[in-house]
Amino acid sequence: MKHKLSCHLALVTAAPLLVGVAQHLIFMVVPNEQVMGAVQRVFYFHVASALACYLAFAVVFVASIG
Repeated sequence: MKHKLSCHLALVTAAPLLVGVAQHLIFMVVPNEQVMGAVQRVFYFHVASALACYLAFAVVFVASIG
């Protein structure tokens, strides 16, 4: 049980930190795209969020069947 709690704590701690790092890279490091400009940067974060959402939905769906 203690190992399970430490894994959860690690995920709860790491997730916001990694999101912060990703947003820093997206908005401060990546250069503007030639045609779309700064608007292209929005896709970097939102596409990854959508994929994570679909994965979470699939995991919950499969878990609820069994």
